[in-house]
Amino acid sequence: MPPVPRALVVRFLLFALIVIGGFLALRSDAVRSQLELENLTATLERLRGLPLVAPLYVVVAAVLLALGFPATVLVFAGGAVFGALFGFFLAYAATFSGAMLSFALGRTLARDLVVHLLGKRLQPLEAMLERHGFWALFRLRYLPVPFAVTNYGASLAGLDFATYAWSTAVALIPVTFLYTYFASSLIEVAAADRAGVLRNLLLATLGILALSFLPPRISAWRRRRARKPEPAPAPPPADR
Repeated sequence: MPPVPRALVVRFLLFALIVIGGFLALRSDAVRSQLELENLTATLERLRGLPLVAPLYVVVAAVLLALGFPATVLVFAGGAVFGALFGFFLAYAATFSGAMLSFALGRTLARDLVVHLLGKRLQPLEAMLERHGFWALFRLRYLPVPFAVTNYGASLAGLDFATYAWSTAVALIPVTFLYTYFASSLIEVAAADRAGVLRNLLLATLGILALSFLPPRISAWRRRRARKPEPAPAPPPADR
């Protein structure tokens, strides 16, 4: 194996410092208590009247997601404070931006060292991602895999940016909407606005449960399509 260039090591160490340092900082007692769902929601509620609180929520949430903060907490907080519709747009912008930031960090700082160390051993994985990358990432978005792990894994594995961005953009729509809608409905119940809220909560809960069954259903459908035999060619017309 050729010697590892120092620049690759330095970039990878910077990547590790950002990710591991951020992960540890978010789990310190001082920070963790402020980022618990109840405290985070209360802070956003106090700041909601400020003119820049919406874009600030998007930017801060994107950075927190890149550092490994759970996406569901930030999405729930957005739905609870900003409502179902506006909260969805803000939470979607935050999660998509966080996914893009994670991918950019992994691809810029760490991917080159992975390629240098593994070389041709990466080619089967890259070929698989080229054929099935969209659906592979789509399914991962609905499995209990941490958001940041999925993002960094895709960037290091060699999934191309266009496929990553398109798959992420599509997969985040239903789950983000359902979680923000669910959080907004819970707040309405707490405020005693119960007209139709229990029905809405039931629909949101059923939708979230349905999403958990989506990846295996997609996999089964794709397997059936792959096994479907090609139609036999039509026989040539008989000579008269």
